[in-house]
Amino acid sequence: MRKYLYKKKLLLFLTVLCRVIGALMQVFIALLAERIVDTAIEKDMNNFIRIIIFTAIYLLVMGIFDYLTNTTQAVYLKNILKLIKEDIFTCIIKKEYKDFFNCNAADYISRLSNDINIIENNYIVPSLMLIGDVAIFIGTIVVLIVINPVITLVMIVVSFLLLIVPFMFGKVIDERVF
Repeated sequence: MRKYLYKKKLLLFLTVLCRVIGALMQVFIALLAERIVDTAIEKDMNNFIRIIIFTAIYLLVMGIFDYLTNTTQAVYLKNILKLIKEDIFTCIIKKEYKDFFNCNAADYISRLSNDINIIENNYIVPSLMLIGDVAIFIGTIVVLIVINPVITLVMIVVSFLLLIVPFMFGKVIDERVF
């Protein structure tokens, strides 16, 4: 499967780039909201108008990047799925006459449609979404460190504790419940 993902490297790069930029733009929205609230509390109308105009332009650019992300991903998926379908079709055509007719025609059609959809929905799309989620996670950690390093450290420690506790008590809970 990996060979297909990297066949269209330029499209993959553009898709990942758009997804990462869009994800980082989502992180920056929290900082924009903070600025809007701060300027509103300060009752500085000139700064408030400037930040609202900047936010409107920013959201427009963010919408453009969302469109680019969806478009590049769709083109990338179309090309990758086409390669996979061509290889499956080639394997089916290369079968011996006797072997070809041992399978039902519905099995071949299923492989060319249903199985490809499963690969797309359960492997390729989640892999691309994971890249955006990792970018959001890293961007959020960076923003939190900039805002308050102590709270960030406490949040990271608490998060690891939330992950460790189920592993420590998982067997005990399973034995008592079941």
